Amino acid sequence: MRFSRSLAILAVVFLTACSKSGPDSSGIGEPAASAGQPDASSDTAPASPTSSSGPSAPSDSQPTVEPGAPANPGFPIKAYVELPSHHYVEEMKPLNDREVLVTVREGNTGERLEYRVDMEARTVTVLGEVSDKTGFERASPTGEWTAVWDRETPGIWGVSARTGEKVQWTRGEDDWSPIWRSDGSGFYYLHDTGEDLGDGAGPVHALAYYDIRTGDEKILPFERGYWGRISWLDPDRSILAYNGFDDAIAVKVVNLQDQTEKQILSVYIGEMVDIAEHRAKSRLLVSWNGWFVWYDGKGNEIERVTWPDGLDEYTKKSPRYTKEEDADRPYYELTGGLVRIMPHLFRFSPDGNRLAYLLGVDGESIDDPMPGTRIVVSRDDGREPAFVTPNYARIGRLEWAPSGGRLFVAFNVDDARDRHYVGWVEADPE
Repeated sequence: MRFSRSLAILAVVFLTACSKSGPDSSGIGEPAASAGQPDASSDTAPASPTSSSGPSAPSDSQPTVEPGAPANPGFPIKAYVELPSHHYVEEMKPLNDREVLVTVREGNTGERLEYRVDMEARTVTVLGEVSDKTGFERASPTGEWTAVWDRETPGIWGVSARTGEKVQWTRGEDDWSPIWRSDGSGFYYLHDTGEDLGDGAGPVHALAYYDIRTGDEKILPFERGYWGRISWLDPDRSILAYNGFDDAIAVKVVNLQDQTEKQILSVYIGEMVDIAEHRAKSRLLVSWNGWFVWYDGKGNEIERVTWPDGLDEYTKKSPRYTKEEDADRPYYELTGGLVRIMPHLFRFSPDGNRLAYLLGVDGESIDDPMPGTRIVVSRDDGREPAFVTPNYARIGRLEWAPSGGRLFVAFNVDDARDRHYVGWVEADPE
């Protein structure tokens, strides 16, 4: 079986028919990873499913959209739709500035369903059941080919967009994670060397390049071992390898031009760390116990910005704080025991000039001093942070709207944990 390390992501929400309106609910809503939609009408209107379209399931198997609860003035997100109970959001993808495609998993049956949510109209359209993914794919920049691979079939294969023909490109048992050159002529990938790391870590991988025009395969002169997965930091120039195994968070930068590799981070998974790729500027953000640390395409630290301090009573810097490496002295005063207060779930705006993220507890415990997180929007480097939500909520998804004026969120509240919501908020501080 092909080896892969999966990350479990807690997601909240699925659409049911209820709309909530409030003072900031005027405008247009957009699906996905972003904020930025014109406000919807402040009038409360029940969301109602329209006729099924897209991938469809038989009508008798489609979920019944329950009537939404009355708008709740005390809710942390003012503009929202209420989802059917026990429906958990796995993906949110903006379709335009008012609609978002939501993929959910039904908690009792395990079925995956797809819905289209129109936040301006406050409607939910049932599109039907979707099958679980059995493999992976990545289209070339030119659109001529798609690289496909899965856990059962050796090698990385190519599917022609013009003919539909499927051809085998590489032959390693666990070849993995192709990333295309910008001209579509070939891809870098993790080549299975045939050796095993032991201890359940899977195969020893080496970074390799495959030229789809000539069929030539080249193993590159970098360290062999556990590579996890790779992505571009600076296309055609530098690669990120997320090489943390088991209980570690780790990332290294591989510079193809200089043929250098630099381990940026390797820490215990319980430390207050999160990582984000600023693709518009080819920079890497490592957020670690008090600091936003920025790296360039060679793995060099280029800038540091401190975490927010004193945005409210829960986000005050501890007088005991020393430095990021000292896990026993966390940055925020109320952090301790099972409580982890930190910035996380970073999302860069479509124009690359702003950064949205969650600030509050990462995870959940009975000792949490506040119920979840609030959304912060700052400059893209982390400076000038400000809350854009007035209260805390259990937020599981955060995406910018394409226009960059609003943020889509999936959330729930402590008083109704089996009931989930999708909403949007203005991206400018109140």
